[in-house]
Amino acid sequence: MSAPRDFVRPAEIVAYLRGRGWSVADDGYEGGALWEKQSESGPVEAFVPMAEGAPDYGPLVQRLVHELARWEHREPLFVLREMKESIADVIRFRVVLDGSESSRLPLSVAPRVFKTAHDVTISAANAASRRRSHYRNWTREVHEFAQQAEVGQTEPGSYVVRVLCPLTHLPQPQLQPSNPQPFARRVTSTLSTALGASSRAARSAITNGDLGVFDETVGSGVSSNLCSALAGVRDGAVTLALEIQLSWAQLRDRVAPPRGTFFFGPDTLEVLQSAARHLRDQEEEVFEDQVFYGYVTECRRGATDDSGTITLEGWIDDPDHREPFACRVELMGEVYVNATRAHGDRDFVQIRGTLLRQGRRWSMSQVDAFTTKRELDRDEG
Repeated sequence: MSAPRDFVRPAEIVAYLRGRGWSVADDGYEGGALWEKQSESGPVEAFVPMAEGAPDYGPLVQRLVHELARWEHREPLFVLREMKESIADVIRFRVVLDGSESSRLPLSVAPRVFKTAHDVTISAANAASRRRSHYRNWTREVHEFAQQAEVGQTEPGSYVVRVLCPLTHLPQPQLQPSNPQPFARRVTSTLSTALGASSRAARSAITNGDLGVFDETVGSGVSSNLCSALAGVRDGAVTLALEIQLSWAQLRDRVAPPRGTFFFGPDTLEVLQSAARHLRDQEEEVFEDQVFYGYVTECRRGATDDSGTITLEGWIDDPDHREPFACRVELMGEVYVNATRAHGDRDFVQIRGTLLRQGRRWSMSQVDAFTTKRELDRDEG
């Protein structure tokens, strides 16, 4: 086994050792420190290289890995891999096909598994950034997290896809409890809470036949994106279940949450698909000072001749809403009269106000401008 100098960093070695009960015995050595651990046969010691740029750093890491593998009765390759991942929280997505263990997947299912791993992780990142029933855009920190997170080598045991969420590449944040929690840890903690809440809500929905229970899970990080991502692993040709396990990097002076395992069977995944649509319909968006372009398709008179509700069909300048949609607006006075006239003339209009979307329903309030195409042409002339 070769160990390039930059393959395992000192911070990763330190995190690995601390997570397994090792402690520093003597840090007075040049280029490293002596660590110790109590075992059944007595104390054991190991020299840990810390001079990453030194010529002998690679061989010393190689020797350390072999010593640890011998003491832990494991293969050096597994020790090396876990050492490299020691400063990352790990999310394991395990797929079970037809209730049996297999390290293989049908070709049609494999892309779904990796997409589910990606979408579930990103939905948790969005929820860690801000809680919504549905997410259309990523924040800056979600973009940065997506660039830092990695997909690790797959594992046997059905089929396991691992997502690595690095907490830091430097030791200082690990050693200072006053520092804010790393965003990656907020992501995995949020995911743990959201998976538990979605699993409980799904069981309740199956029992009571009511998806409204999911409305109370948004505060726990559940979103239509998460439910859709979980359900997206399904394939109609096979009976498939999904298990997600979270393990946490052991950072000094920080108590890691207990390992969490969440199982989603075929019935649960089906309910989550319906929950995704339900939560998407609960989503609300507010667009202040928004201009709507389109045509008046309906006018309903109110209590007086110069008041009522109109329906517009058209669009807004927003990259997330490119398709035309209908919008209801309550108007009074001369503005309503102008709207009824534009309806009769099939005249193009612009209206500006506060636009509200609730699920698939759109409405506008606080209207401060209503202009027809004829008025615009007259002004330009």
